[in-house]
This record gives sequence, C-alpha cells and structure tokens, in this order.
Amino acid sequence: MIKIKKVLSVVGISFLAITLAGCSSNNKSSDANTLTKTEQQKKAFKEKYDEIKLGDISEKGNGGASITETTELLGKPKSTETTSVNGLKVKTIGWKTSGAILVVQFYNKKAITKTINNFKWEKAPNKLTLKTYNKIKENSSYTSLVKKYGQPDTLNDNIVMGKKNKVALYQTKTKSKSDNNSNRATFVFSDNKLISKTQVELDK
Repeated sequence: MIKIKKVLSVVGISFLAITLAGCSSNNKSSDANTLTKTEQQKKAFKEKYDEIKLGDISEKGNGGASITETTELLGKPKSTETTSVNGLKVKTIGWKTSGAILVVQFYNKKAITKTINNFKWEKAPNKLTLKTYNKIKENSSYTSLVKKYGQPDTLNDNIVMGKKNKVALYQTKTKSKSDNNSNRATFVFSDNKLISKTQVELDK
C-alpha cells in the first residue's frame, strides 16, 4: 500500500503526496545507453508523469486529465483513496514501478495535482550543500536547478489561478542528526521561477 500525507498548501487547499522512508535515490548511470532495467523503467515512469495534464484547481480541475485517461496511461493503480480536503471531495490514486511512486489527485473527476517520488535514474552533476543552497537565488528557474543538481527526489506539480506551481524536494542523506527525516532542501516554483526555499541540516 502506498502511504500518503499532507505536504503542502496552496490557496487554502492542502495536497496529499507520497511519503517513503529512506527514499533517496543513488543511481550511478546518466548515459541512456548504460541505464539498468530499473533505471529505464523509472525514466519511462517519469516521462508518463510529464504527460499527465493538470486542470486549474481554481477552475475545479477543468482541462485536467480524467481518471480514465490517467489509468489508460499508467495502468492499474496500486491504491485509491477518497478524502475530504478543506471541504472538497478529493480522490487520490497511486501507481508504483521499480520503487518509484506516482500519485495523482482528482477533483470533479479531473487531475488537479501530481506527485512522483524516487524516480531518479541519473547521478546529480553537483552536490547540494548549504553553501551551494545559499547561492540559489530567488527567481532562478527550475530548469537551472535540475541542470546543476539533477532531478529532485520528490516532485509535485499543480496549477492555481493560471500559475503553474512546482515543489521540488532534494534529500542528501537518509537520516538527519536531530530526527528521522532526511537532510533535505525544498524549492517552490511558480511559472518556472523560484519563489521560496527551505533546508534542514544540509552539509556545509
């Protein structure tokens, strides 16, 4: 069973996303020709994630992929759960392959947010430390972040009032010194521009 929990809130709506213990990925290959079978499966899973069309939450999900369309793309789901989020009836459906987990939330039978975890298939070109974290400037792009530090360990996408939002979480260790959570950095983007960032016990 895929476990889910509330991880972020946008315009008063809390979103559910996946959570795993020790979910950081340490893949060694970046060349598509040398990817292992598992890495190829994760790469394909991420490509399907990118295909899922989201609807605007403020427009009741209009324009988003339907449950049927998403299931046709991803196959039979591993879990389905219906919950009430701030008074809204939301259906959360999860898929899993090769350790990677993908969760899509539907409102009004339309996809409104999607999250993918542990999907990385290549080694990060640079190490994310407290020093490099502090150099990442406001308004920098998600594209530039991925170019320098690779794909995040967890990625969430949603659209609110026409703005495309993205939350990227990078884990640098499986456990931090003070608790059971990973040393991590979280970056929030709106229309591909960084609007906020937080970190927990990154190495200096």
